[in-house]
Amino acid sequence: MATTLSGRKSLVVHGCAFSPDGKLLATTGSDKTARIWDVATGRQTVTLTGHRGPVYGCAFSPDGSLLATAGNEGTRLTDAGSGSTVATLPGSAQSCAFSPDGRLLATAS
Repeated sequence: MATTLSGRKSLVVHGCAFSPDGKLLATTGSDKTARIWDVATGRQTVTLTGHRGPVYGCAFSPDGSLLATAGNEGTRLTDAGSGSTVATLPGSAQSCAFSPDGRLLATAS
């Protein structure tokens, strides 16, 4: 089954990641946002703002509660359900990944 995600105004989608349970998909783009989508319906559930430039990489925590998003001005940790920012980590990053136990977050630039 194919689902088209519509509503992203970004000309470029830089990254994507599935939640651990496969029910959500996060996308990042040149429009300075990350978006979380319901995979079954194709509907956008959350728009994450706060980056000052393009958002490149993203990763869900192993329990699916957090989404990390990487950009030139830093990495943001966001509550995946509400879209509330939990923390902002300084330093340019283009990708990010959680450790399997969720205790560590690695970024790369």
